[in-house]
Amino acid sequence: MKIAVRLGNRSQLIIPKKMRECLGIGPGKEVILEVHDSAIMVRARPDNYTRYMSGLGKDVWAGTEPTEYVRKEREAWEGKE
Repeated sequence: MKIAVRLGNRSQLIIPKKMRECLGIGPGKEVILEVHDSAIMVRARPDNYTRYMSGLGKDVWAGTEPTEYVRKEREAWEGKE
């Protein structure tokens, strides 16, 4: 979705209703702004960062048996491998 908006007199940006609805944000809700190259990314701030980050990276560890992984790491630290 792309919508052109104009900055107000005090450089304030109005987020159009359709975009606010897509993000699930409204009055009083905090957002995260990030600059990437020449673009600004707006994301709704998670209510709970623990829940938000839960499961991130699970694909990285798919198929890895934890006990075996830890054993190999410990052996490498001790120089046995």
